[in-house]
Amino acid sequence: MKKITLFLCAGLLIKVMAFSQTVTTFTAGTPDDAIVLGGNGNIYCSNYVGDTVFKFTPTGDVSSFVTGLIIQQA
Repeated sequence: MKKITLFLCAGLLIKVMAFSQTVTTFTAGTPDDAIVLGGNGNIYCSNYVGDTVFKFTPTGDVSSFVTGLIIQQA
């Protein structure tokens, strides 16, 4: 019985390790509001207190996609 339990636990551990995901930090805190994934693999992020939308490419390049956004107060 112990061998079967050990075998099942080892199999479960191997399966979990085989299907685990890798987490990567893509920025050091610039965007802090909305995050959208584009169809071409780019990530677009807005800055809550600023006026910019940033574009992150799959290769890791960062650029300002849109700047000068102004929110109209009613």
